[in-house]
Amino acid sequence: MEMILPSDKFFESSCPYLVGSQLRKRILRQLWLATQMADTILILGETGTGKELVARAIHEFSLRANNPFIPVNCSAVPDSLAESLLFGHERGAFTDAKNQHTGFITQAHTGILFLDEISTLDKSVQAKILRVLQEREFERLGGKGSIKVDVQIIAATNENLKSLADQGKFRLDLFYRLDEVSFITPPLRERIGDVEELAKHFIKKFCQKWGLIEPGITDEGLLALQIYHWGGNVRELENRVRGALIHSVERKGDLCPEDFRLTGSKRGVVRNAEYNIAIAYEVAERRCIEEALLETKGNRDKAADLVGISRASLYRKLKEYGMTSSDRNGHRS
Repeated sequence: MEMILPSDKFFESSCPYLVGSQLRKRILRQLWLATQMADTILILGETGTGKELVARAIHEFSLRANNPFIPVNCSAVPDSLAESLLFGHERGAFTDAKNQHTGFITQAHTGILFLDEISTLDKSVQAKILRVLQEREFERLGGKGSIKVDVQIIAATNENLKSLADQGKFRLDLFYRLDEVSFITPPLRERIGDVEELAKHFIKKFCQKWGLIEPGITDEGLLALQIYHWGGNVRELENRVRGALIHSVERKGDLCPEDFRLTGSKRGVVRNAEYNIAIAYEVAERRCIEEALLETKGNRDKAADLVGISRASLYRKLKEYGMTSSDRNGHRS
């Protein structure tokens, strides 16, 4: 039987929190397909790449979309409390257990449990997670009987689980059970085309929160963002934008390189001169197209003539740069 994919329009309007046209093009369709067929999904990626947002997209696409989504940051759970927090405990299970506690797995019943940084869980807890995946049942701490549960588990990590398993630091059987379908959230340095869109998204987010007028970003500021290494990925970009707005609030005007306080690791200007020149050219070309559309009030034929390219080339550039319908009508996004 042939599976019918939703329309492009469906994917364009889905998961607005997944910002970045390059990221969306890479994974949205694959995520939808995975939700229709896979029992477990493993999300791989560096810190700050948006693994929880991808998990939320999976939840939104799944048949469990109207049921709970319970995210758990396993790295923040103390080893001594992990079993109790995940599986719950009965009254009297330990000294301070004065009441029965419902664990995260029970809270996620009929929905999705997202275990972020699953590699940090103790192997004894990993064994209990494996039982949930295989038998769909578990026991509360201090309990005397098994409890059936209907839950889908999505796991995420910034570690190489297979390598950890080979070293005896992660259960190999759990790794194989989790690795049914895996997705990689790419680091920001591999999708530089999303930097401008993400930066504008965060500017809008914070300005709405603080009641500020949204500033733009100078060409120099945008270039500085695009040649930065982003070791902390999207989370670091969000923090840099927040700081830039704070630094520039009294000065007003568009954000410039100094506002972002970018220090340390960059793409070396000398070693990567060809790459940086290409980025600068793309920035200038996009600005040129925007200005042409503004001047011609969105008339693409006239804009193409003004820029000196064919109409087909203009369409290709609009698609390549991910410019929105409002851009094409001659308004900046």
